[in-house]
Amino acid sequence: MAQYDINLREYWRILRKRKFVVILVTIIVGAFSTTFAMLRAPSPLYSTTCSVKFEKQNTLESVFGLTISWSEPQDIDTQISVVKSYPVFQRVAAKLGLISPAIAGGN
Repeated sequence: MAQYDINLREYWRILRKRKFVVILVTIIVGAFSTTFAMLRAPSPLYSTTCSVKFEKQNTLESVFGLTISWSEPQDIDTQISVVKSYPVFQRVAAKLGLISPAIAGGN
């Protein structure tokens, strides 16, 4: 019985010879996976809309801070990061009854 010793060059030769089959199978599997994931995606549990009003307060500290800084502070970016923070999410989830208030810190 003949024993064949196959190495990486042989595998590479086989892949190059069948490259159209490999590409076609990759495209078909990718399209099928994407379609399946889109069709089987769960519907959102909830949706929300919110409006946030920001009022800039001119205090002595803010005026002094503007005079010594090179650029104007990004108040809106700071407020957005506060609104998106984990403690805010916890309090909202506790008020909606999605988690117990003990987990959210009792607020």
